[in-house]
Amino acid sequence: MSLAPGTRIGIYSIVAPIGKGGMGEVYRAHDTKLGRDVALKVLPASFGHDPDRMTRFEREARVLASLNHPGIAHIYGVEEGAIAMELVPGPTLAERIAQGPIPVDEALVIARHIAEAVEYAHDHNVIHRDLKPANIKITPDDAVKVLDFGLAKALADESSFMSGTGDPGNSPTLTMGATVAGTILGTAAYMSPEQAKGKTADRRSDVWSFGVVLYEMLTGRRLFHGESTVEILGSVMKEAPALEHLPSDTPRAVREMLARCLQKDPKQRLQAIGEARILLSGPLPAAEPSGSASRKAWPIAAIAAVASVTAIALGVLHFREAPPADLPFLHYSVNLPGSDFYDRGIALSPDGRYVAVAGLGGLWVRGLDSLEWKNLAPQGATEPFWSPDSGRIAFTFENKLRRVPVAGGPSQVIADTTGSGGSWSRGGVIIFPSAGSILRVQDTGGPTSPVTQRAKDSPVHGYPVFLPDGNRFLYRVASPDGGAIYLAALDDPSGKLLLTNQQNGFFVPSISRPGSGYLVYLREGSLMAQRLDPATGQLSADATIIAEQAGSSYTTVRTGATGSTNGMLAYFKGGQTFETPSQLAWMDRTGKELSRVGPSARHVDLTLAPDGTRAVVGRTKGTGSDLWLLNLTTGVDQRLTSQAEAQNTRPVFSPDGKRIAFSSDRASGKGIYLAIATVQATISSC
Repeated sequence: MSLAPGTRIGIYSIVAPIGKGGMGEVYRAHDTKLGRDVALKVLPASFGHDPDRMTRFEREARVLASLNHPGIAHIYGVEEGAIAMELVPGPTLAERIAQGPIPVDEALVIARHIAEAVEYAHDHNVIHRDLKPANIKITPDDAVKVLDFGLAKALADESSFMSGTGDPGNSPTLTMGATVAGTILGTAAYMSPEQAKGKTADRRSDVWSFGVVLYEMLTGRRLFHGESTVEILGSVMKEAPALEHLPSDTPRAVREMLARCLQKDPKQRLQAIGEARILLSGPLPAAEPSGSASRKAWPIAAIAAVASVTAIALGVLHFREAPPADLPFLHYSVNLPGSDFYDRGIALSPDGRYVAVAGLGGLWVRGLDSLEWKNLAPQGATEPFWSPDSGRIAFTFENKLRRVPVAGGPSQVIADTTGSGGSWSRGGVIIFPSAGSILRVQDTGGPTSPVTQRAKDSPVHGYPVFLPDGNRFLYRVASPDGGAIYLAALDDPSGKLLLTNQQNGFFVPSISRPGSGYLVYLREGSLMAQRLDPATGQLSADATIIAEQAGSSYTTVRTGATGSTNGMLAYFKGGQTFETPSQLAWMDRTGKELSRVGPSARHVDLTLAPDGTRAVVGRTKGTGSDLWLLNLTTGVDQRLTSQAEAQNTRPVFSPDGKRIAFSSDRASGKGIYLAIATVQATISSC
């Protein structure tokens, strides 16, 4: 029976009815003691006649009242068979979805707020059990509030839900006895498969419901259907989620997250809602083109390097010989900042908490427990490396070695340099390459002094990496056959050869064997590790593959990986490196190959002339890369550069297509050079 306005329940005076559901009637009521309006949920009359259930409910309600989060509608207390809750203005999410699908950007913001609220409750050992659009409100100021947290359990009774009327998919909360085998709690279209089977619901059930709600926001349609509650429950337990109905602009990362939320086996599901919250809190890459055949294909749309893979992610794993059963390998990927990221260096902090990458847009850093990238330096910053305390990052920018706090702020110049990269010891010494040798300087700046010596015009030294003692270090010596890794020391710069025909290497300490560690380097697209005794410089005979499909997307000289002092390893994922030949080809918008251009080669860069008749492409050989001018009409190509060991990269046509600017680190001077984009091209510095 509905309550008339003015009816008193304890300190609350009924104002008007709000709604009715399986857990009772809801009224707007006035708190006469505190002078505020509340939402008063009046429990069914049969509920109050059961002292045991009432006692259990009051106990659960006290727990729910302890939740204090801006995204959770607060429970004020229990009064004479009613529960007083925060009165939240605005429509429910169900009412918003009834108007049509929610735009992706807006839906993901709402989903993030829902995830934050659910995560908070889970951290306080409270499971919602009835997460659905009708239990979520959007306030006039766009705040998101989750209602009825934990009430499905607190209000559980012995009644059957099967005779419910109305919309079976959004039927009143299903409330069978919480202590009876076969209990079902939740709403049919949103409950998890384990709830539908009457099994115990845990936080992973809320993860499932969260996925169903997000799907409905994005598509404007129910994920599971049926003409009765029983049919819907059968659909939940048997049918695969139809994720193909997601909007085309749904980011791939969100699609993958939804697929994990909607795994029917809880063990295979996203294990914590916090994982979704982290994903939704950071920048998301754009959706991949659908390549639908229904779209009109342009006859000549783009030229691409077939089978050439650009590094687009980072992999991180614990580096251990035989981890104990309770500490398995951690191996996962994270998105790089921007879809057009261009690898110019990677560095994992010594404590393993942060990763820094340099590329298009500047120097980026993020915590591995976050999805937010922070930009610390402008475009042009290269080869970052960390201070031993993980509080600062050094990098090269405009021929200056600089450092910047990880928290951000202005950078400080440490030294002039013509090279990139370096390493920072606990004693405050930085070693870095410049003019072909390894130099040293204090981390506060000051005079530099050479560490390694080389004869004029002999192979350059680069990529120094300190070993844990802060005295010995690894470095690379360039050579036409691929270079070599040496071991030297500040007090004994005479280098000891460790490996030949390699890119640079770095040292990762062993966690299980203190004092020992591994030399890590790249070989044919796989990261290799060999045990290295830092004291003697002795390498074990056998090398082990620790990660495949790894490597730098920028150079054949640098490995494109990094390690921390606590046994972590980070690397660029690629699948192919520039050691792998690729074929240039014209492609249409659907990805269909139309024709091939030029020979198969190890391509690195590609840019089209404004008129589309020519292209400049980089090709690697040994440790260098040269630029070639291609006539796309005749198929004739012409070499623009020819410098052994030099990296000639990132070509750009002038607006009139008559000149080409590119970057080069040739021996005569590192800088930007110009070439005439015609036959018999000439090159000049600029």
